[in-house]
Amino acid sequence: MSIKQWALPALALSFVAAVSIAAGPAPSSQTLWEAFKKAPNLQPNLPDCSYAGYAAGEKPLPSPKVVADVKKSGAKGDNTTDDTAAFNAAIQTAGKAGGGAVLVPAGQYRLEGVVYLNQNNVVLRGEGQDKTILNFQKPLQEIHGRYNNGRSSAWSWCGGLIWMGPADVLDASGRLIRNESKPQDWEYWRQGAVLTKVTAPAVTGDSTITVDAGAKLKAGDIVLLTWDNLADNSLLNHIAGHANMAAFQWNTATWINNGGNPQYRWPVRIAAVAGNKITLKQPLRLDIKPQWNVRFEAIGPIVTDTGVEALRIVGKAPMGHKHLTNIGYNGVYINRVVDGFVRNVDVRSMENGINVASSKNVTVTDVVFTGPEQHHHTLACRVSSADILYQNFVNKEVTRVKHGINVEWFSSGNVWRQGVMAKGTLDSHRALSFDNIRTDLDIANDDGSNPGGDGAAGPYLGKRMVHWNIRVGPGARPVKGEFVNQPTAMPMGLLVGVQNAPLATSRPPAMPGTDVGCLCTEEGTVPAIKDLYQAQLDLRLKGK
Repeated sequence: MSIKQWALPALALSFVAAVSIAAGPAPSSQTLWEAFKKAPNLQPNLPDCSYAGYAAGEKPLPSPKVVADVKKSGAKGDNTTDDTAAFNAAIQTAGKAGGGAVLVPAGQYRLEGVVYLNQNNVVLRGEGQDKTILNFQKPLQEIHGRYNNGRSSAWSWCGGLIWMGPADVLDASGRLIRNESKPQDWEYWRQGAVLTKVTAPAVTGDSTITVDAGAKLKAGDIVLLTWDNLADNSLLNHIAGHANMAAFQWNTATWINNGGNPQYRWPVRIAAVAGNKITLKQPLRLDIKPQWNVRFEAIGPIVTDTGVEALRIVGKAPMGHKHLTNIGYNGVYINRVVDGFVRNVDVRSMENGINVASSKNVTVTDVVFTGPEQHHHTLACRVSSADILYQNFVNKEVTRVKHGINVEWFSSGNVWRQGVMAKGTLDSHRALSFDNIRTDLDIANDDGSNPGGDGAAGPYLGKRMVHWNIRVGPGARPVKGEFVNQPTAMPMGLLVGVQNAPLATSRPPAMPGTDVGCLCTEEGTVPAIKDLYQAQLDLRLKGK
């Protein structure tokens, strides 16, 4: 069923050159794909997310040689001795060796603290989900102390018992450094010196940018491309993507408007430098206009080429506690990591499964989430994370999931594919995430789960969100299409082949409830292209 015509609002006019489809019923998925093939970066409703994942999908996940062993660093693996210090010592040993794998031999390891993967090129490697088992005994609240953001426990959405990212978040005693006046600042990308300013306008889809001087940049650099978020909300309206989104009361969005978030930061790789012309590894997702004072900035501390693989993580998440009172039985937390991965991991009895924040080009693959206690986020994508790939994931034997597959806070270019969620929903957690794809998924969309996000975080979603070949389970909520097949929730979005979930016409959270340019096509059918991400990746790398 097609309900939306191909219309181009004023805020989407930068895409118009690529569009050759006349107004009328929404085009078929094949027609959309043919248009994408001709101009992948210029489609008004369909973003190119083929750069998602480790090394932008261009290399396999690394498998470095073993350079350290937790048992050689003193771990007992007897499920009685606290092995935390031995794990962290082995990781430091591997870092000093220039990187490699830290072997965790088969066994049961008792851990009473946090395992910190804060070294470049270091992978924590077990011998299999059923052989290497990490039994975490204490939550983050007991290790790092109570951590409230307002009336809520911040451990409900940040931190992890395996913590991947720079060590600069810890003080000399190993406790989290917190600024109580800005309690989440430590999670954000760290901005360094201005390297060069952009001197000419550019539009979404451009890859080459003109700057005042390119001498401080070189091919291969990872830097921040930064826009000023002005008081006129013009940048927010641009990210929102459709003229009708201007009706949103931006003054209420105090976390993301000029007062709460004065810059938008996008981590990018430099592909080439030629005088004052800078070519990016991937095309722009936003326009560049003079009033937004766009510039390249040095990126603060990051960790690269780190991973966790082939093991089981077990917590003791309590049953029955109220939403946002989590004590921090959280699995893997990935913060300010570029080119990282989690592979072949079983996460059991955790309040949050795998949480990515302010990271880029991370792959989460072949992971399973079990245990009846888990109930907040299964997979979280937060704080301007870019180009994260979640694939081949399953949550099962879980009594309750509060949200499910989370995305929030200006996160873009991310992909969720080939996953099965026996509990949970497609949780768009406000704060204008945009240009993301969810494809080839089975989702419960059950009545016990729902999206979240504080009112101060602004709109539910930004532009060009895509749901492509999504199958909703038989036990779905009464309005099966809510949050999954809901066009008024997705400005300039795209709904293709959503099955067992008729279009929801109810007003979504934090949205104007009007037409926002979403296209809907092939409802209830399986599209010819089942996995949109794989098709995009094949097109970019193989030309087909």
